[in-house]
Amino acid sequence: MVFQKYIIYLTLILTPFNFFAQKFGFDQLLSQKEMISVPFSIQNTEKNQEILKKDGITIKRITENWIFITTSPQYISKRFNNKKFEFYFEYAPPTLLDDSVRAMFDVNPVHSGQHPLMDQYTGKDVIIGLVDNGLDHTHPDFTDANGRNRVIRYWDQSITNPTNAPQPYNYGQIWYADEIQNGTITSNEESSGHGTSVTGICAGNGLANGRNKGMAPDADIIFVETNFDLPNWTLTVADACDFIFNVADSLNKPAVINLSIGSYLGSHDGNDPAAELMEILVNEKEGRIIVGAAGNSGDKPPYHAQQTLNASDTNFIWFENNPSGSLGANTVFFDLWSDISEATFHYSFGANKKGPSFENRAETTYRFAQVNVGTTIYDTLRNNSGDRIATLEIYTEYVGNNYHMQGFFSQVDSTDYRMRFSTTGAGKYDLWSGEWAGLNKIVTEIPSVGVYPPIAHYVMPDSAQSIVSSWNCSSDILSVANTRGRLGYIDFNGDQYYPGTDMTPPGKIAISSSRGPSRKGVIKPDISAAGQVTLGSAPMYMIGNSSYNTLLDAGGYHMRNGGTSMASPVIAGIAALYLERCPKGNVTDFKNDLFGTATSDNFTGITPNNRYGHGKVNAFDLLVHKNGNLKILGDTAICQIPVELNTNIPLSNPLWSNGGTTPQTIVAQPDTISVIGNDEQGCKVYSDTVIIAQGSPLENPTINILGETLIASNAPNYQWYRNDTPIPGATQQTYAPTQGGFYSVAIQGGDNCKSFSNAIDWTLNTISNAVSEIKIFPNPSQHTLNISAPGRNVKNVSIYTITGQELLHSSINKDDFEINISHFSSGPYLIKIQFSTDAKVLRFFKQ
Repeated sequence: MVFQKYIIYLTLILTPFNFFAQKFGFDQLLSQKEMISVPFSIQNTEKNQEILKKDGITIKRITENWIFITTSPQYISKRFNNKKFEFYFEYAPPTLLDDSVRAMFDVNPVHSGQHPLMDQYTGKDVIIGLVDNGLDHTHPDFTDANGRNRVIRYWDQSITNPTNAPQPYNYGQIWYADEIQNGTITSNEESSGHGTSVTGICAGNGLANGRNKGMAPDADIIFVETNFDLPNWTLTVADACDFIFNVADSLNKPAVINLSIGSYLGSHDGNDPAAELMEILVNEKEGRIIVGAAGNSGDKPPYHAQQTLNASDTNFIWFENNPSGSLGANTVFFDLWSDISEATFHYSFGANKKGPSFENRAETTYRFAQVNVGTTIYDTLRNNSGDRIATLEIYTEYVGNNYHMQGFFSQVDSTDYRMRFSTTGAGKYDLWSGEWAGLNKIVTEIPSVGVYPPIAHYVMPDSAQSIVSSWNCSSDILSVANTRGRLGYIDFNGDQYYPGTDMTPPGKIAISSSRGPSRKGVIKPDISAAGQVTLGSAPMYMIGNSSYNTLLDAGGYHMRNGGTSMASPVIAGIAALYLERCPKGNVTDFKNDLFGTATSDNFTGITPNNRYGHGKVNAFDLLVHKNGNLKILGDTAICQIPVELNTNIPLSNPLWSNGGTTPQTIVAQPDTISVIGNDEQGCKVYSDTVIIAQGSPLENPTINILGETLIASNAPNYQWYRNDTPIPGATQQTYAPTQGGFYSVAIQGGDNCKSFSNAIDWTLNTISNAVSEIKIFPNPSQHTLNISAPGRNVKNVSIYTITGQELLHSSINKDDFEINISHFSSGPYLIKIQFSTDAKVLRFFKQ
């Protein structure tokens, strides 16, 4: 078997067993003559950390569950045989996974700063990082108007004998900005044009011929050329993300990473080591976003199967032998994942004739899924005559909370058999294979129950969960679906191009776009953008070579491409515009704003769903959404003193239209005032304008004290204050304090100009029990008001209107007396009863 052509990643975990667990394909890696450095992850334990430090192995990163290192497979094998730690080896071949797009998703008005945006956003001072198969950095779209190459780092992971490997990763060659600018760099895209095209969609500036400008034409670019032949490939991608974010941090810039690459095999739950590290990276600091392509297997024959077992049935699934499989001639391979709590089934392997009887020709014994996990099982399928039909290798392991099985049939002696995987008991699993991926077809053409009764319990494959695995299944990584960008275009020969018979209308999901959900039920993809029939920067080896004219557009510098690979950089470029405006925004902010401004139409149907995600991106609405709700607070009329203005949200770097640069500004004369600044996310926000006018202040009010009540002089629009703070609801002419303090009142005229009284130092009066026994009756009264104050010598009595106007004053010197009020108008009044040492103010009503 030739494994060098496929990416497999290794991670180390602890299991209950202490022996060398043979891993699928690991012996081929060990047998290579050349000693190579490979990214590994082992389970995060104190013991494992101590071992690595003792052995001098550099620890690159530590997450909750994993330790990330770079070392040789021989070191891992030696340490494992010595029972220091354990590992698992995953087979997951990677794959490479586009202007009208700017108009389709309203990017152009963002570039031009169309109202209500106040600035142009083009990705300036933002890093766009890409991990892909190579970049032609010499393309004019990646050089600015001053001749500066915008690629500031290039890490080529495919160079196996580097002169300058980046640390702490310790593999591949790093090229710096000056080496890229002066042409010292020897790395370039030499194959498909995929990476150059993706980068052009993200960040091309269109200077090659004035056409096909990308989403973020002023962003700086960091490119990592991935090596699809490296073992533990997903961990090399995680290293690349760590590298890009570290460079961005050193430049104090936010960064977006685009990953138009992926693998269709794996746990599909976002909990594998690479995905876990990427989640840590985007969440540990603000200004970090990772975007990935969802995959292009939506139109492939069903290659996923999910089974929830019924304890009373025996279920099975059939695979067709692949005489030219990527794992060798006449082989069958499938990748199965389950939660440990649901891996409670028993399984067997077998073979059936294709027909017409579909009889069972061979079968192994049933084994419980979780017996001897980590021990490779070797078995042979033989027919009734003892002839071998196929050999078996069964690999099982625990990966965190997951149970993982890889089933491998080899030396299948005929294509006339359907190779069978059977289960019985309880539990649930998901498995993947796929002839289109070089593996095996899951049989969908099955006999009727009448012909073959057991077929009633056949596990039929489906087209769900065709999204690529690892980071794309994480809720913290944006996964992008692919819609049709355009029907066709004029090529460099001047001919009209259409993609065969596929006339999917622009805006509709491409038939190849992968769908979710993740294995854990998370809605995937997250968002959709145009990638099908898209034009992006072409590597220079194509330009000027007539054999590529049908692939190039009429301008000659941009090539046709498609798939989610070209949709993902649309979102990544728009994310760079977002971070230009909001450099302290985080991935959660971006997701919420992106989803909240996405559009739905007749194509998308009700969103979110597992085809279009939350809908189609709208860059203009996304950026306008960040205008926020900045308001100017304060008086709008200059009255007795200049007005002081501030804002309803805290601002950094405020700039007032009158030149002020502090959170508050003083306005001493009529003016039109606005303010701009940065909110807590670093978003540049703008206020509306406020007109400050010259007011005409009213005469300052005065305050009278009537017992326990404060009465202001006659004026419009009262507001009482305690210790210079407005008292909620205290907007009447009178106010009865309930606590001590300095009390004042403001009045306001029609031009909003306020005038203030002097403040009164109020101390609550202490009323004796005798005073509390004062009675006035009847209340309400028509003619006579009786006052009784037993044991108190009343000196005099005064009656006031509710607004403070004195109507009556009389000396009394009695305890009990009456007052004639028949000549008063109906309404409420205040009566002040004065004693020798204090006074009491009571209310009564004249009928």
